[in-house]
Amino acid sequence: MTAKGVPQIFDRKILRTKRDRAAAQAGAYDFLHRQAAEALYERILPVKTPLADFLVWGGHSDRLCRLLAERSDTKNIIWADLSQKLLQSHKPKDLPQNCHIVAADEECVPFPQHSFDAVLSNLTLHSVNDLKGALIQAQRILKPARPFMASVFGGVTLAAVRQELLRLETEHSGGAAPRIFPFADIRAMGDMIKAIGFAEPVMDSERFDISYNCLDDALADLRGMGEGNILTNRLKKPLTRNMRDILAQHLLREGVLTVEVEIVYMIGWSPNRTNAA
Repeated sequence: MTAKGVPQIFDRKILRTKRDRAAAQAGAYDFLHRQAAEALYERILPVKTPLADFLVWGGHSDRLCRLLAERSDTKNIIWADLSQKLLQSHKPKDLPQNCHIVAADEECVPFPQHSFDAVLSNLTLHSVNDLKGALIQAQRILKPARPFMASVFGGVTLAAVRQELLRLETEHSGGAAPRIFPFADIRAMGDMIKAIGFAEPVMDSERFDISYNCLDDALADLRGMGEGNILTNRLKKPLTRNMRDILAQHLLREGVLTVEVEIVYMIGWSPNRTNAA
């Protein structure tokens, strides 16, 4: 469970609501989740240890579950997300027979100790309040010497948009409200999983640009992915139409709005308790 005293930076109830709303059109906005799913799968291919029981976090795309189901040694896949509606938007009859959906929260993992041969999180950890606690729980439910893998949005993601929005709101409104939170720093993430006790941690990242014709198209993608402002101290009043127009004017370059994205990938192994003993 989430440790006492951990700052509640994110409103997880609002996050669930946003994902619930996104469920109706989940397949139309899962391009980043599909891309990250395929990258995670590529990174698990070199693992020689037999892996039978998987836990996959992230209900936006079933791509990772489908890829894992094709492995000869895969027996069971538990597919979990905070939003049951998001999971159920993928029809059970279309999922692999050995894939089972479970509505659950990374901050309060309901699975017993040593339940899984691998735990994979696909673009979900960026909105967890107690990241250290979530990683500790992931380690707890892994069998000894088994991999934890994750994709997470990195610090470059939306950084230019965030900085420009802060500057413009300060200039035009006399102050800026928190709207876009900073994402993970790859070095900090690496230090954290090492400190928790994951063995042989490996971190890498990819950066790429997404081009839009206008700001509204970019915002539509964010809403479609169930993302948005979930900060606990967020200003409830949305950005005004005038401020959105000003922001769009400053972000557009020759009629194109470019959004930079960074996805950080990590892998670490649960302690080999037999050797430790």
